[in-house]
Amino acid sequence: MRKLTSGLLSILLLSSVSSSGGWFGSGDKRPQPPFLHVEGTRITDANGNGVVLRGPNIGSWFLIEPWMLRLDGQHQIESEKDIWDVMEKRFGREAKLDLIRTHRGNFFTEEDVRRIAALGLNCIRVPVWWRAVSDPEYGGDFAWLDQCVQWCRSHGLYIIIDLHGAPGGQSNEGRILGERSTGALWKEAKYRQQTIEWWREGAERYRDEPAVAGYDLLNEAYTVGNMSTLAGFYDELYKAIRAVDTHHILFIEDGLLGFHLLPKPEDRGWDNVVYSFHYYPKDTACGLNDPSEFFYRPNRIGLYNGVPVHVGEFNSMQIDRGGISAFQRNREVFDYFGWSWNFWSYKVLGGNRDYNWGLYGDNANPPPNLNHDSLEEIRNWFESLRTESLNVNAAMQAVLAQPSRWPLDDGSRLTPAQAFLLPDQDGRLRLEWGRPVPNAGYWGPLDRMGWVVDAEEDGVYEFGIRYANNSRDGRARVWIDGVQAFDAELADGKSWIVYREHPLGKFPLTAGRHTIALGKADANDSFINLQNAWFRKIHGPPAAAQEKSIWLDAFTVDPLPAGSPIRPEWLRNPAGLGCWISGTEAAWKIEIRKGAPYRGTLKYATPNEDSLLVIYIDGKPLFNSWLKGTGDWHTYTELDMGLLDLPAGRHAITVKWETANPEGAGNLGSIVLVQE
Repeated sequence: MRKLTSGLLSILLLSSVSSSGGWFGSGDKRPQPPFLHVEGTRITDANGNGVVLRGPNIGSWFLIEPWMLRLDGQHQIESEKDIWDVMEKRFGREAKLDLIRTHRGNFFTEEDVRRIAALGLNCIRVPVWWRAVSDPEYGGDFAWLDQCVQWCRSHGLYIIIDLHGAPGGQSNEGRILGERSTGALWKEAKYRQQTIEWWREGAERYRDEPAVAGYDLLNEAYTVGNMSTLAGFYDELYKAIRAVDTHHILFIEDGLLGFHLLPKPEDRGWDNVVYSFHYYPKDTACGLNDPSEFFYRPNRIGLYNGVPVHVGEFNSMQIDRGGISAFQRNREVFDYFGWSWNFWSYKVLGGNRDYNWGLYGDNANPPPNLNHDSLEEIRNWFESLRTESLNVNAAMQAVLAQPSRWPLDDGSRLTPAQAFLLPDQDGRLRLEWGRPVPNAGYWGPLDRMGWVVDAEEDGVYEFGIRYANNSRDGRARVWIDGVQAFDAELADGKSWIVYREHPLGKFPLTAGRHTIALGKADANDSFINLQNAWFRKIHGPPAAAQEKSIWLDAFTVDPLPAGSPIRPEWLRNPAGLGCWISGTEAAWKIEIRKGAPYRGTLKYATPNEDSLLVIYIDGKPLFNSWLKGTGDWHTYTELDMGLLDLPAGRHAITVKWETANPEGAGNLGSIVLVQE
């Protein structure tokens, strides 16, 4: 990789920075943003205050995507590099570099940072083509990015630096990489080493800069093939950056491979990381329904991994994707979950009321013909890209300027935002957003929701719910660490929108981590709308544990050992334990006070016709069976396991699944034991 050079461009840029107030705050307009770091599932500042990052992507500034500037479809133009190569071929190297400077100096300026801050937003994500800061032949110079960091610091904004186009290319989509690629990053070690050095250099440069929220290590690396390879490369980048910069958050994307496939950070020794995914609905049904039917799924992943969630890109502005209504609802839902987000994108030329991606756009000037128009015409067009020359999307502006609809959770209650929603395969449970406060409703017979809680000390604890219902003879069931603790009668509230508080029961707990799950205890078609719950230590005797059922699944499973290929499939329902390689194990710890026979039901899916599943209790075989194939990995069936004798006491229940199929054994949905 070529080392950065300063040259005339750096001198000009740094002079501009100095004239606007200097690098050390003498001309700052707002208080400088403090360093951010990760604390559990929150991003916090130095004082421990929660910070949710909100703002736009600045697409097509440090990496031009031709479609965004209406330059696509022209002869030889598929990427930014193509644009500048055509310019050099037609007008020479210096004219090309002058056009690059013209674009970067006009497309995004300090005035844009001021506009973003005025909307109440606090963060920009800046997609970067590696050549834009590292290759002098394409105007590469960090001084441009330095200037943006200074603007953000002056106006109280954070910046996420996103490696959008890595050396060699992390995918095969040249238009979003900056140059044509066949995914060479994954084929040649020299490009991976170059990427490591690129990030090391950037981290050294910005390690003491608090306005930099963090580094998005690699955008949409979907041609990598598998998460194991991607996570391994993230590990290399993590170590290289941490060797020079221990301050900044690292934003780690799923590479479009599956958000649930990202490893637990502690398994890799990562800290101060945020997990990020991108979201673009495909059609109207998806765009309008996804807040209810999809977003609780990535929320489960953040809770399970113990990390904050970042939606690095999203939009639904097209009418056939839900339009501004879906855009607004998505923003509200992200805020409710406490997720940070950056929409795509700040500026996109072209568009109309049926198709509009940008906060600013609709430039009346037609794009130049790069193959035929004069240098002056092309330069004038790049100069016309200043935001002052564009129209604002008033609807999007209004959505972005409004305050968050629902306040962030203050930690005093167990809310749906903190819950694992656990619909069954055909379940209906979802979050209802059209309420003054969101609630969980439409419960199916086997649907549950659960929370992971920490008991600070041994003692008796109470669990209760705030709910509304309009059904007779409703009964709730509560499981503690997978074991049924009690059923509770629920009075008919005669309304789905009038809420009441009801303690469900008291139970003893030892200090430490526990799971609480809530579901239906009857066959009625309706149940409750649940707004929140509570869990607190109290005085007094506990209720007698019923222990009539035991539920072992992805929610109640013990932490999987580091390196285990097994992982909960939180993006699917049921959220089974998937990626089950032959011979690997998953385990649960339960405690029952009275021994009894239980009838077991195994829910599983497998394409294999010759897999053997064995269940052990305290190391001794309890059940084993050859399992019939179900057709594919996610078509579940149930198997009656017969009667299983469980003695009183604390037990470890372990499942081992073996098969000759090298692709894996199958997916385990649940093991449910019901006392005879």
